[in-house]
Amino acid sequence: MKKIVAFVLAMVMAVSLGIGASARLVGDINSDKVTNSSDALLILKYVVGLEKGLNEKYADVNGDGKVDSSDALSVLKICVGLYEGELEVEDEKVETLKSKYIDPIITSNKFTLKTTVEQDSEKIPVTIMVDGKNMATEMTYSGMTLRILILNGQTYCVMPKFLLGQDVYGKLVGGEDMLDFGGFGTSVELKFVKSEQVTISGKTYTKETYRIPGNSEYTYTENSYYFLGNSWKILETTTYTSTIQNGEKVWVEEKESQTIDSFKAGVDASYFKLSGMNIGEINMDELA
Repeated sequence: MKKIVAFVLAMVMAVSLGIGASARLVGDINSDKVTNSSDALLILKYVVGLEKGLNEKYADVNGDGKVDSSDALSVLKICVGLYEGELEVEDEKVETLKSKYIDPIITSNKFTLKTTVEQDSEKIPVTIMVDGKNMATEMTYSGMTLRILILNGQTYCVMPKFLLGQDVYGKLVGGEDMLDFGGFGTSVELKFVKSEQVTISGKTYTKETYRIPGNSEYTYTENSYYFLGNSWKILETTTYTSTIQNGEKVWVEEKESQTIDSFKAGVDASYFKLSGMNIGEINMDELA
């Protein structure tokens, strides 16, 4: 159960992150927080058709409205200290499919997300409802429907069919420092990296990739949102961790992907009610 709850919280966090303006380095084409010859090489590969999905706004380093070898030269000048322009600029907010179709639902503080989680080779349908500081998660596991409620900082495990519930204490989630689920995006913002077209099983998706700021120089995370038309279909989270191999710094990636069955504004208020339930008490620290 703790594993699924941790997954749910991670999903809500990933969904709720907003897109904000931030400073960026001129010439940092691959968004690795440094401008170097790798960025110049990316531009040259793009110019000759060996690189796709490049962010042309970032790659147009000299601002002449096109991406060509002169932009790669500008990057190399930055590397050796010969560039005379600004080295850091304010990056404006961009309108993307996420900002257009996900963020407005999030800022309403009431939304419903449906997905499917695999555990022990079983596919478990999961419904997540967020109503400000309250969250309801319902799943059907081994033929039994279980609902986890977070109401005003307190957590309950409920079996609706039997009108049974448990008042959960311990340190699963909740408590005095309970986060406002619907307000995650107000404190942490994603940095837009790129938008590209990808084909999976014959279907062409728009893939938008964002970087979560504030990570150390040794690790960072990127979220990718896949859309079919205006519908959000997949959330992909990639964690990059640096390591030293043969004396050189190498980035190792760990990727997780989750399908989105549906995502919409609003909640079913009945999910958040405990009236008529026989509420007992258990300590979640005693559960494996």
